[in-house]
Amino acid sequence: MYQKRLQVMAARSVTWTRHHLPPVQAHELLVRTIAGAISIGAELPEVRGDDPTDPAPVYPKETGYESYATVIAVGNQVTRFQVGDCLLAFYGHQDIALVEEAKAIPVPDGVSPKLALLNILSCDAAKGVRKLAPKPTDSVLVTGMGVIGLLTVFYLRHYYHVDRIVVSDPDPIRTSLSLSLGAHAS
Repeated sequence: MYQKRLQVMAARSVTWTRHHLPPVQAHELLVRTIAGAISIGAELPEVRGDDPTDPAPVYPKETGYESYATVIAVGNQVTRFQVGDCLLAFYGHQDIALVEEAKAIPVPDGVSPKLALLNILSCDAAKGVRKLAPKPTDSVLVTGMGVIGLLTVFYLRHYYHVDRIVVSDPDPIRTSLSLSLGAHAS
């Protein structure tokens, strides 16, 4: 069986590549991707070849983060999943993938791919705010009002009761959304 992976082959060169998949092992799931999360802030500089955190990139580079998938086969010792179940896993942009059962997160029936992926992203934002441990009297600057930035504003305001949240984003619509979530200035 073969899988396709979205890879950055060189600066400004992205392509789907084909890779052989070994057979499903005892504790593995074979999954088909339905939706995946991306990070414009992390992946766009990699694609352009101007990532300041990677001045000498080595190619090819994998893309993608969290994925929402459906199970299409299970190993003979898998106990928590059946064919047809939906899950979240962390394997990037691949059309099909092998995932260890212990590293897969079951998604209940009726939860959309967007909502399932948003749940994972909300954990990332919450962990970041928790590490910061702001006091209500602190002033906090949040840059970038994408999903993570907006969730960060929400947590700062509604769970940590931070009074002064300053946001920065070039998109006035996203800035407006942040103000409706409790930011005071931009």
